Amino acid sequence: MTEMAVLITWHGHTLCLSQLDKEMLVAPDPEADYWTAEDVAEYLGVAVRSVYTYRLRGQKGEPGGLPREDRMFGRSPAWKPATITGWQRPDVSTRRGRPPRRPTAEGA
Repeated sequence: MTEMAVLITWHGHTLCLSQLDKEMLVAPDPEADYWTAEDVAEYLGVAVRSVYTYRLRGQKGEPGGLPREDRMFGRSPAWKPATITGWQRPDVSTRRGRPPRRPTAEGA
């Protein structure tokens, strides 16, 4: 049997994890009272910075924005797990980014 390896980047370092190591990674606890931005990022598989971007979009009422946080702990937002698991992530059509390059007519 071939063991599969997984490459992840963490704080600028690339780590190689075997399948067994990957299974040992701790996911956010769905039974917790609240999830931090770090927990939400882990659940969504995105960077923590992306969670704050999604949160800002939600505050502006833009598509793809996170639901309003359920509680603030000081200056840190927190969400109930059900709030995040029930949220529909933006699909490709609502994501921002650079528009595709348009072909240019040669000889123009």
